[in-house]
Amino acid sequence: RLRSRGARDFREYVALVRSCAEERAAMVTALTTNHTSFFREVHHFDHLRTTLAPELRRKVEAGSPIRIWSAGCSSGEEVYSIAMCLLGQHPGNSHWARSSKVRLLATDIAQPMVEATRRASYPRAAADSIPLPYRAAW
Repeated sequence: RLRSRGARDFREYVALVRSCAEERAAMVTALTTNHTSFFREVHHFDHLRTTLAPELRRKVEAGSPIRIWSAGCSSGEEVYSIAMCLLGQHPGNSHWARSSKVRLLATDIAQPMVEATRRASYPRAAADSIPLPYRAAW
């Protein structure tokens, strides 16, 4: 970023970042990893599906709200993977997860990633990491 902005040294670049919101946003985007995929670290989603989701369902059916936050969501594949785990592999059994009691929040510090999550449009190859039962259902 220093070279692309023509800064002579780090101190000059820091001054630019402090004075220019556009450069601050560009710096944040350049510093963030933005590496994700559907069902990345699949063992976490297996735990969500087998251990947590049944308990969350019981809580929702008892009237309790459920809030799940995907912080640092990158382009959104994680939060959509969470949603698929909660909705399950059979759409007919997903009524509890569609309840107004269940809310998912996805945030990221990089604005382009927030916009990508909002669009929820992914290359066809991205679906390859979605387990077949979820891919078929959703």
